[in-house]
Amino acid sequence: FKQWRRSAPANHLARRAEATRRTMERPLELEPKPELSAEAAVLRGALSEREQKQLLSQVESRCVAGKDFHVSSGAAGTAQHTSEPLHALGEELFNRVANEVVGQLTPAQIESEPAFHRIWRAHTGEEPAVVHSVTGVVYGSRKLDLHNHTDLDRPLYTMSLALGDACDFTVGCKTVRPHKNERSGKPVTLRMESGDAMFFDGGSVPHAVGPLHPGSGPGFWQKAKPPGVTRIGLLFRE
Repeated sequence: FKQWRRSAPANHLARRAEATRRTMERPLELEPKPELSAEAAVLRGALSEREQKQLLSQVESRCVAGKDFHVSSGAAGTAQHTSEPLHALGEELFNRVANEVVGQLTPAQIESEPAFHRIWRAHTGEEPAVVHSVTGVVYGSRKLDLHNHTDLDRPLYTMSLALGDACDFTVGCKTVRPHKNERSGKPVTLRMESGDAMFFDGGSVPHAVGPLHPGSGPGFWQKAKPPGVTRIGLLFRE
């Protein structure tokens, strides 16, 4: 099992280090243990309140209650790749979750869930995490929850970062019309607080958001949130 503890290649980490420092005033330094279900890992307190406030300032101009938004996508240097620091933030979160998943699960457990096997490959350096898309989902008075669904009919490894009011996030409940690659089982509901990050396969694993918990966001959120917005889910996808 020790061979699974190799670090990702140094050149890959160095390539992103400067961009990550530009994203946040300080590096991501909290190292909480994630909560693990059969299909997902939640990293509690992934961002401090100061980091959340800084992140909100970068995306709030795009936030309209009840609508999704695009931040950046594609390879560095392309027209749609407009925020390298946010790509770097997503990759840092992938790497932190990978370190903890490998430390907590046995090889058999990792092998049994494709999302955890993928994050293991990031940990070993065999396939480093590369975020190709940064988007957001904005919840307001007309969008208080998200019904049970899968995002695609194939794997879509996703890091979901929460800002604002807490919500219940359920994974694993079989959809009404499951596609051939859907993976469901006993549903697990996890409460996501502002600053938490969740890693899962959004393409194959059913998931739902709701209910939200009005007024549960941190103090800065109550003062700085965009008009009519209750929660923002920032999505980093490979």
